[in-house]
Amino acid sequence: MRSAWQGLLAACVLALAGCAQRDGTPAAALDFTGPLPAIAAQYRTIVIRDGVEQSVEWRFWRDERHLVTEYPAQHTGSERQRDGSVVFHRQLFHEERRGIETQLDDAPVAGRTSYWTQQALLIDPRLLGALHDRGTHKEGGHTLRHYEGGVYGVNWRVQLRADTLIPALIERREAGTVERIELLALHPLSQAPWQPTPAGNYQFIDHIDLGDMEYDPFVQKVQKHSAVAHTH
Repeated sequence: MRSAWQGLLAACVLALAGCAQRDGTPAAALDFTGPLPAIAAQYRTIVIRDGVEQSVEWRFWRDERHLVTEYPAQHTGSERQRDGSVVFHRQLFHEERRGIETQLDDAPVAGRTSYWTQQALLIDPRLLGALHDRGTHKEGGHTLRHYEGGVYGVNWRVQLRADTLIPALIERREAGTVERIELLALHPLSQAPWQPTPAGNYQFIDHIDLGDMEYDPFVQKVQKHSAVAHTH
């Protein structure tokens, strides 16, 4: 989950109320405050802009203290580690065996979903609260919760796995651009068929030092990578 995905997380009103299922029976409100299941997932992101389609596949690992995202074809990724109210965020560049490290204060703030929760869910619950809850349906033995609606000129469609609290689909449409994030595979973390690339011996640069290293080829690559990420 690199910075690209932060652009998907709209800051809206927090309100998750129980709505009717598609068969007319009440659907229980989802609880995003408790411990989240440890999972490993594979996704595909498709972006269609001006009739041109691009896609990328990526993987996501989640447990109580670690969130790891990896883009195998690009040899990049990110790692987030939680220690109390502090989150350590590392951008990873596997070919260079180097990375950028940032320390974030994620202390609770009234009315705001924590940064960690947003990243762990891959979507901000406040965004779901601003959309219309269209109820649930069963697919492949699992319950999917559906949300639709427009927020600040962006049309959203979200399907959330109720058992693991992980998106099966995030679709956004805005000004001729369509972006779809589709779940391809999901496993309990203990049964994951793939593991993150080890980064324990990488050389890390503190992000506050980047301004003094603008002519470093690695730093230039990092800045280019970040610029591309923000276009999503």
